[in-house]
Amino acid sequence: MNMFQAPPEAIAGITYAGFNVVSLANNHILDYHHEGMQETM
Repeated sequence: MNMFQAPPEAIAGITYAGFNVVSLANNHILDYHHEGMQETM
């Protein structure tokens, strides 16, 4: 089991913490198949 997934509501916590830029660069884009990739984009 991998943990490269979070609900969309997690963005509120990231914003509250002061982050205004995030980056996604890894080789796990298809861990949750094409549906996960489309949700990510």
